[in-house]
Amino acid sequence: VVPHGSSVYSYHLQYAFHNCPVAELINLHPTSDEVVPYFGGLFSDEPLPKDGFIDLPDRPGFGVTLVRDGLHRPWARTAEESAAQYAVTSQADSGLVGDETRPRMGI
Repeated sequence: VVPHGSSVYSYHLQYAFHNCPVAELINLHPTSDEVVPYFGGLFSDEPLPKDGFIDLPDRPGFGVTLVRDGLHRPWARTAEESAAQYAVTSQADSGLVGDETRPRMGI
């Protein structure tokens, strides 16, 4: 089984398994005559294959740097909405919902 279609994330998985010697590269260039980053400009240092091989960074996490310039919410969100969402996700992370006293299991 070869993971495919997610660039640096799949490459890290493939590095972890000795029986996964190939990787799928989805060429997103309009004319397919050059290799371009899968995530566009979202990461400043997204690893790209060269001469049929790829080297992954040895930095923490996936080793890529998020370009924060130009990131924005697609819709407005008030501080109250953010606080309400935080409360819901914090409660869900604890495993307890509402007045329940027993943890619930996610599927």
